Amino acid sequence: MFLPRIILSESVTKHPFTLETRQFPIRLCYAMTINKSQGQSLKGVVLYLPQPAFTHGQLYVGLSRVTTKSGLKIIQGKDQKIGRVKNIVYKEIYNGLPGKQILFATQFTTLSKNTQLLSLSPPESRSDDHPEQASRNLQQLSIP
Repeated sequence: MFLPRIILSESVTKHPFTLETRQFPIRLCYAMTINKSQGQSLKGVVLYLPQPAFTHGQLYVGLSRVTTKSGLKIIQGKDQKIGRVKNIVYKEIYNGLPGKQILFATQFTTLSKNTQLLSLSPPESRSDDHPEQASRNLQQLSIP
């Protein structure tokens, strides 16, 4: 990276030498992990993602810390495609659970408010992999 060095010279008549300073045009900034930024509101955020975000929630936290759209910058790796975060479920983790039922939260927006539904579904019917099954699961639930 090229940083220009600004040299300022000043001659003072009462001293027999020339005062010379060298300045670098840099600004103070802070870095923190996505987890540490949780709960904060920031004017400017630069998300450095050399690899895809670990989970959906982690990406959401990173993106939602900034207060304006113009204050968000995303830096990715060279070979990364802009797209979505793949939600990976490792079935080996769930071996031995009774009935192999797992509790998943699905969030959707109604006309009046955001509502969160909890539904029991096996890992094979995750909404990322099977949108039709996820739609059927939501239709079977009664909305209060």
